[in-house]
Amino acid sequence: MKRSVLRIVCCMSLFLLITLKVNAQEKVEKDSVLLETLVGNEDRKYSYYFLEGMVQKNKGNLDDAYALFTHCIEIDPAKAEAYYQIGALNMNMNQLPDALTSFQKAVQLDSLNYWYNESFFFALYNSPENEEEAIKQLELMTHRFPDKSALQFQLLDLYAQSQDYDKIIAGLNQLERKLGKSEQISMQKFKVYLLKNEEKKAFSEMGDLVSTYPNDLKYQVILADLYLNNGKKKQALTLLNKVLEQDPDFPMAIYALANYYNETDQKEKYISELEKILYNPKAEMDLKLNLMRQYIFKAQEDTVQIMGLFEKAIELNPADDQIPMLYTQYLMSQKKEKETKPVLEHILKLDPTNTPSRLMLLGMAIREDDYKKVIEICEGGILSSPGTIEFYFYLAIAYNQAEDYEKLLSTVSQVLAVVDESTPKELISDFYALRGDGYHSLSQYDKLYEAYDKALEYNPTNSGVLNNYAYYLSIQRKDLSKAEAMSKKTVEAEPKNPTFLDTYAWILFELKRYTEAKVYIDAALENGGNESGVVIEHAGDIYFKLGEKEKALEYWIQAEELGAGSMITSKIKKKKYIAE
Repeated sequence: MKRSVLRIVCCMSLFLLITLKVNAQEKVEKDSVLLETLVGNEDRKYSYYFLEGMVQKNKGNLDDAYALFTHCIEIDPAKAEAYYQIGALNMNMNQLPDALTSFQKAVQLDSLNYWYNESFFFALYNSPENEEEAIKQLELMTHRFPDKSALQFQLLDLYAQSQDYDKIIAGLNQLERKLGKSEQISMQKFKVYLLKNEEKKAFSEMGDLVSTYPNDLKYQVILADLYLNNGKKKQALTLLNKVLEQDPDFPMAIYALANYYNETDQKEKYISELEKILYNPKAEMDLKLNLMRQYIFKAQEDTVQIMGLFEKAIELNPADDQIPMLYTQYLMSQKKEKETKPVLEHILKLDPTNTPSRLMLLGMAIREDDYKKVIEICEGGILSSPGTIEFYFYLAIAYNQAEDYEKLLSTVSQVLAVVDESTPKELISDFYALRGDGYHSLSQYDKLYEAYDKALEYNPTNSGVLNNYAYYLSIQRKDLSKAEAMSKKTVEAEPKNPTFLDTYAWILFELKRYTEAKVYIDAALENGGNESGVVIEHAGDIYFKLGEKEKALEYWIQAEELGAGSMITSKIKKKKYIAE
């Protein structure tokens, strides 16, 4: 039998308990002097000491309370309440054997007191050696307190733990006589009979349930399911056909029949029944979803058939968003992103607050580099789910792509007004970086550097900010030492990033450290920078300063073909470096 852990509220040694009892007894003796007027009236003396015991117990003076309750027993050993209180104190002190003795005495003196019985059972239940006695006590309680059905269920649990199936059946029969025939009790009896290998009695029990409620088709379907699950397929089909003759649209029966065809590998009939459920307005949505999940699992490779069923189900349940949600999960698992998009859009029309679907749609728009769609999705997302930070972030980026810098700055200001301590500092840093990018596009350099400083305050290792900050300083030819230090950090963090390498090379160029600049611009070209007109133009400028004019001219010509700076044509024509 599984045992619950007996929690100890107070842990004291037995020696201390005895010592405290002696002290409390002295109090009792002193109090007796005050009770001379009660001599000969034992009931009044008992009541006085019992009430005083309760007062001391409530104050937490457990030693005094123990002594007072003990004195009550000395006055009148035929009253149960003092034994009960002493039992409770012993339980509190983890003196389980003494608690058992006291509770048992309380029950003997007042067998119809529920709390005395419950405490005695609890003490027995927490004593492994008293397992049988605990069951006997609970059996007595079911007879003493017949209105407390919970005791009967608790007793059934104990019988189940000890696998006493005959007693379980007897207990269930007793409950049935009290509560009436029910699905819950009949199903439990069915399971127990099967455990006893009494199959005939098991199905007879469910047959009795059907006979008791002949107009409730649910019980006939339950019986049919039990036939099917226990290998009695013929009986299952006969019973299901009988039910459907009475109600051809009964969802539960159609679902059971679909399971029958699934179990017997009759695919076409299975699909036919499945469709009946999907198109049945009486069928609950959970039932439809369960069938769809079941079919997806069964027909994993029949993608066309599965998609067709989903499309029909959505068409016939236009106001429901659960089927489309399941459909998107299936389509994504099949890597059918194109087919997923219209389903997600349908879901958002039904429920604009469906953030997971909106985020999935946003991811698709980002991958397609469709900034107009990103703006549409994020603007709707902020209205429907203003607490979702991702919508502000990608909306600001999309406004930047759209060159709508005022809206970019407005969006960033809007989100920075609502971030709090729970918002990741790295994310706040990125928002300030976006603000800085917006100010750069508006040529507001003081505000640009102020925003970048704030971004680095939240995340000093924000490589994107460090790189851009350094590059813009170099373009303005100001604070080049600061720019060099920031750019160097990015190169150390990502030594193969062509953008970072190009920025560092250019800052070294502005510092007239051309030989060093050549090392980093060559590294930039080797790591993908050879596809950028700006990087190649910078390479030409650096090589020119090092005296390699022919090589510089080659780079400038390549840069012009890729689209470089405004001075590239003049550099080629005059065959020399021209500062912008």
